[in-house]
Amino acid sequence: MILGTCCWIGTALPGPANPKINSIGHTPGGKIAFELGPDPGGYHILRRSNALSELGSGRPVAIVRSNSSAVTIADSSRPKSRAFYQLSHFRSSQAGDLDNDGFSDWLEMARPGYYNPINPAPPVNRIHGSLMLTNRAHYERMAGRDGRPGAPEIREVKFLVYNVHTPTPVLYFADTTRYQYHYDFTNQAVNRYNSVSLFQSHTYFNNSTRRNLAGSLIAHDNYVDEKGQRGLYTVEFWPSDPVAFRFVEKGYELIAASMPFVDGNIAYHPASETQRTIYEDEQEAFDNSYVNVIQTDELYRNVVFTGLNPGEGYGRLRVVNGSEILSVRDVVIFRNIPNDLTHVGGIITEIPQTPLSHVNLKAMQNNTPNAYIRDASSHPDIAPFLGENVYYRVDR
Repeated sequence: MILGTCCWIGTALPGPANPKINSIGHTPGGKIAFELGPDPGGYHILRRSNALSELGSGRPVAIVRSNSSAVTIADSSRPKSRAFYQLSHFRSSQAGDLDNDGFSDWLEMARPGYYNPINPAPPVNRIHGSLMLTNRAHYERMAGRDGRPGAPEIREVKFLVYNVHTPTPVLYFADTTRYQYHYDFTNQAVNRYNSVSLFQSHTYFNNSTRRNLAGSLIAHDNYVDEKGQRGLYTVEFWPSDPVAFRFVEKGYELIAASMPFVDGNIAYHPASETQRTIYEDEQEAFDNSYVNVIQTDELYRNVVFTGLNPGEGYGRLRVVNGSEILSVRDVVIFRNIPNDLTHVGGIITEIPQTPLSHVNLKAMQNNTPNAYIRDASSHPDIAPFLGENVYYRVDR
C-alpha cells in the first residue's frame, strides 16, 4: 500500500493470527506510525529500508508487545526521504532473537533496560547503566547534572557505542550520576578496557582506527522547534572528535531506537567547527539518512552566556586557536574545545559546554572560573583587553 507519495508499506506477518493494520499515520512528533489490532500473546517488529531490494533485511527501528487492545508501533526517527517499511508479527511461544545475542525477544521485552531486543550488548548491573532508556523518568535517574545552587539546568547521560566499525554495534547508557568519565564506565562497569591509552586510540580522533563512540545525550527541555514542539535531545561527541557520518549514523540510529518514549525530538548536534566541517563535507549522506541534525546557532540561538564554574582568577587574556603552551598565569579564550587542558587562571569558550563536559570537570577539579561566552574574542567589552593582565570572575 502507498502512504502519501514517498513510502511503500509492506507486511510480512507469519503465523496463524496476523493482526489487522487499523491505520497508518504520524505521531504528534511526526514519526510514521502504524496502529495494529488486538492480538494477545505476540509482538511486532518494524523494520525500515532505503530501497525495496533491502526489504527483509532493513534496520529494526521498533519492537512492541501486542495485547488485547490496539497498539501503536512507530519509526524511531522522523521521515526525511522515501522509506520502505516491513512489519513482522511473532507469537510469544515462537519468539525469535532479533539482535542475535542469545536471549529471546520475549525475555528481553520483559526486562527493558537490563535487556534491549534491538541492542545486542551484554547486560550490566542496573546500578552501572542500561541498554535502553524506557521513559523520561528513567532518563532522569541516569542523568548527571550540576546540583549546586544556580547551576545550569542541563541534564546529560553519557553513552558508549562499541564495535561501531562492524555491522553489529552495541550501546550502553552510563549512570552518569555514578560515572562522569567514559573510561571509568568502560573499565569498571563493562570491563572492556584496562588501558586508558588503548581506549582513547579506539574511541577518539581517528576514523581509520575508530572502534567506539563516546558521547552524551543532552536534554534541552526549553528548546522549542518551528512547529512549537518543546524539548529536544541532542546526540553529541567530544567537540574536537572528528566523527565521520558512517559512525554518526550507526550511533544515532541505535540511540534513537533505544529511546521509544522520544517522539522524533532527537537530533545530532555537530558541536564544533571540526564536526561542522565534516557535516558540510558529507552533507549529502546526512540529507539522505534518517539522522536529524541541528546546528549550534539554532540550538543556542537565545543563549549568549552560561556560567559553568564560579570563581575568580588573574592572568593575561589570550585567544587560543590550537595547541599552545599555557599556564596558571593565563586567562584563556578557547575558540574550540581543547583535547586536554592544563591548569590555567580562567577559562572562556566560544563553544557551548555542559556542566559535565571534560573542560568543566577539569575546571571544577582545579577551582578555575569557567564560562561560555558567545563570540567572546570579538566582543566589544572583551576584545580591548586581549594581551592585558585581567581579573576574571564567574558568578552564577
